[in-house]
Amino acid sequence: MPSPLLAVGTAATDQAPIDGGPFWPPIHPDTCRDVMKLDGTVTNPRLRAALITAIGHANTQLTTWATHQLDTGYPTLADVPAQQIDGTSLKVHQYRTAIYHLA
Repeated sequence: MPSPLLAVGTAATDQAPIDGGPFWPPIHPDTCRDVMKLDGTVTNPRLRAALITAIGHANTQLTTWATHQLDTGYPTLADVPAQQIDGTSLKVHQYRTAIYHLA
């Protein structure tokens, strides 16, 4: 049973995706909220700020690798050869999961 002193609710959904650059897939805050089981105690502005920070960190760490992929002719992460799982590149799944966990 939730404590009566804890403000637990639901956050408004339908937030705009976060664009981390043309190579990287957009990150959808609502999907992150759902996957990570975040309730209303994490406000939309807080989630967005955390995701932006996580995207910046991950993209910085992956700059050399991403540049090599672009130079090799792959314009987006989804175009880099990888196993497809549930209709999506494994690399895209891994990127999104990394962002969610970094946030």
